[in-house]
Amino acid sequence: MPVSKTADPIDQPDCPVGDRTNMVYSGSQVTKGRARCVVTMTGMHTELGKIAKALEAKQGTKEEGWSLLVHRLKVGLGLADSTPLQITLNKLAYWLLLGAIILAITVVSSTGYKDMPSSIATYSVAAAVSLIPESLTAVTSLTLAVACRELAARNAYVRRMDAVETLGGVHNICSDKTGTITLGRMVVKKVWIPVKSVFLSRAAPGERLDYDTVTGETYAVESGTDPFYPRGTIRVLRPGAAEANNEMDSDDEDDVTAENIVRIESLEPSFQEFVHSAALNNMATIHRGGGKKKKKAAAAANANGDGNEQGAADNEGANAAWEANGDPTEIALQVFAHKAGRGKPHLTAARRGNAVHALGRVVSRASANIQTQNLARQSEQQLNRIHTTHSDVDSLPLIDGHYEMLVEHPFDSTIKRMSTVWKFIPEDGRDHGNDYDLVQTGADVKGAVERILDRCTHIGLGENKIPLTEEGKEEIIDRMDTLAAEGLRVLCLAAKYIPNARQDEVKSIPRDEIENGCCFLGLAGIYDPPRPESHGAVMDALRAGIAVRMLTGDHAATAASIARSVGILNDTHGPLAVMTGQEFDALTDEQIDAIPELPVVLSRCSPETKTRMVDALHRRGQKTVMTGDGVNDSPALKRADVGVAMGLNGSDVAKGASDIVLADDNFSTI
Repeated sequence: MPVSKTADPIDQPDCPVGDRTNMVYSGSQVTKGRARCVVTMTGMHTELGKIAKALEAKQGTKEEGWSLLVHRLKVGLGLADSTPLQITLNKLAYWLLLGAIILAITVVSSTGYKDMPSSIATYSVAAAVSLIPESLTAVTSLTLAVACRELAARNAYVRRMDAVETLGGVHNICSDKTGTITLGRMVVKKVWIPVKSVFLSRAAPGERLDYDTVTGETYAVESGTDPFYPRGTIRVLRPGAAEANNEMDSDDEDDVTAENIVRIESLEPSFQEFVHSAALNNMATIHRGGGKKKKKAAAAANANGDGNEQGAADNEGANAAWEANGDPTEIALQVFAHKAGRGKPHLTAARRGNAVHALGRVVSRASANIQTQNLARQSEQQLNRIHTTHSDVDSLPLIDGHYEMLVEHPFDSTIKRMSTVWKFIPEDGRDHGNDYDLVQTGADVKGAVERILDRCTHIGLGENKIPLTEEGKEEIIDRMDTLAAEGLRVLCLAAKYIPNARQDEVKSIPRDEIENGCCFLGLAGIYDPPRPESHGAVMDALRAGIAVRMLTGDHAATAASIARSVGILNDTHGPLAVMTGQEFDALTDEQIDAIPELPVVLSRCSPETKTRMVDALHRRGQKTVMTGDGVNDSPALKRADVGVAMGLNGSDVAKGASDIVLADDNFSTI
């Protein structure tokens, strides 16, 4: 993802490479902007050069004197620094050589060294050669080849045959996080709205809930194996209750009558305003994949007049995976808005009569499960929704109009926010007054929490909105810290109404004025969810006696949260189970060896950090698998006993340094 660079100095002397925002490295790509740079390093002294140097370096040894000489002799004979299979075969070869020499000497000695016939040399050589297992090489190669074929069927392509044998004897798996243990896609996990909880409020039916920044209302958003799937259950979390599992089990899927499930037909007004802001102030789009294939299949069916082929083309399109275009953060918010029944196509598509937008029926899974098969066969004239079971608020009608964007101010890394202005066009052409002709707030603002709060003067858009005090800001910051402690990236959404009288001049209003005097709507917690199969794979590894370690460049809180959710980190681990790359690199080899148990989570890792972890495991006599996808992972991939590169998103350098390439980038394949 792009990183904004600044010219501000960094006082931290041991700042990780990824946090040096005032440095630009060779090999990087510039997405936008201009800058004048001062060259500080060239050639092998650059970070890319250091990686190249690390690829050429070999693991050292602490042996000295005669021990060092013996170690080098073993390496030369192939009895050290090799795979167990190669060492075993080399030992067998040397024993056979010794046996052949002894046998040859025995045959020659049988003559008493007197009157030896000329054929005795032939007999001795034949006796020595008879000890050599001629088919051993073929059998070993065939066995490894069969194993390689089996692994290839499981999406693991072997580049070095001896890695197959080593893979079965490892003690540790050092895995990257993003895209391997996780899906590599951002999704909304939690949403916090500053209103009183529906479980605590005594509001009359249809009444907007009062605003409250102390407790607020927290929503948990379901996500499955496809992060772009625009359907999913949204649940209201009870105040003080334990966090709901983001991955619903089969019982939760069928439990559509639970009182905490949100029905998209009757969203609480403050939550609906938050959803509208997330959908409209957003440039991302989602759609079904395989569109070109479906069109080709349909065209072929029309040309041939084959109705079966047309049906097959329709089924192929219906079963295709969902795809998305845009910024990962905006994609996550757009998918969330679709799950809440208020996706951008639904809000912006001009309707004719009861026609719906291009995505057709977008309903939550809870709503879809409750509908009967007869309703599913009926005309898709409107979104079929049901009431919430946790609220008696009257159902919201279908949006009788659509929204058109008037102004867009894209995200600016210097101010860390973006904004858009929308106009609401009623279907019947009636006027809604000065306040509501422009969409819901007129201007929607999104960005970093601190930057947005500085632009807000009130909480909420309703008639009962309250001023945003300094105490209220502190309470919102505390809620942000709570979400961030769960490993979530927190975004703030705000909005405001613009009077209808100013719609002609809205395009000329300065950006600073549009983004000032806003009303705080809520917080969105976004993260990269773990793969559903990762937890089971980690448990299988632990039962097999293999320790799983996470080495990632992400922040400590995010890494620890994901590690705990998949079972890598638990309550039995000590205080040194989670360390940053800075802390680990600051230790000497002796201090690392003195640690009873090496950390299972290393965050903000540099290439040297991963290499030192591999060396530390080797000093303990343990073999390890190392996974990686980037150029910076290649030294550790080469140093590990088995280097596993990612086939989908991995770089060519990482694949070249690896022993095995995963075709699906999935941790469970290991």
